[in-house]
Amino acid sequence: MISSRFKKEKRKTILHHPLSFVMLFLVAVGLFSGILEAYKRYSFAKKERDLAAFELEDVSAKKELISKRVENLQSESGLTFELRKRFGVGETGEELLILEPYKPAEINSQKSFWQKIKRVFEES
Repeated sequence: MISSRFKKEKRKTILHHPLSFVMLFLVAVGLFSGILEAYKRYSFAKKERDLAAFELEDVSAKKELISKRVENLQSESGLTFELRKRFGVGETGEELLILEPYKPAEINSQKSFWQKIKRVFEES
């Protein structure tokens, strides 16, 4: 009898105990949640990296444009062109023609009493 009892106890190892299955399940859940959290951080970092790369391209293009404008303004002809464009100035003896955008004139027609009242409230 002693030998059969010893064999039965030997079969019941720690691995076959129900509590060990629960512990293994909890460890698996913990590992899975850690992997899931690492993946979330990875995807967030990847999106941020792509956004930063896009912004870097945009800033590089703006820097290139600004450096070309600065280079153009350092020359005499570029400076003259910019002055003429911004301030409408010309050289001595030059005649300037300044064109403004077309604005259609308002036509004064007979308005009814209610249209006049409506206009007063629209202006307020």
